[in-house]
Amino acid sequence: MDVIGVHITHVVEDVHARPPRPYELESLHIPQGTPVLYVERTYIAGDLPVETADIVVSADRYVFSYAVAIPPRPEV
Repeated sequence: MDVIGVHITHVVEDVHARPPRPYELESLHIPQGTPVLYVERTYIAGDLPVETADIVVSADRYVFSYAVAIPPRPEV
């Protein structure tokens, strides 16, 4: 996005577990009854959402790992 002049300042992800839709069973090559993880990832520049990606993966094949920065405590 920086190439087109839009600087992403943060990303928001919402992750849900759910049953797969019929076409996802075929696309993901998973058996009926295997749950999927649905990730809605939104890229934000300042206060403006600029792009959302919908990601679906088989829940038995992936681990989502997040690191969250904690800002330094202000001097008192």
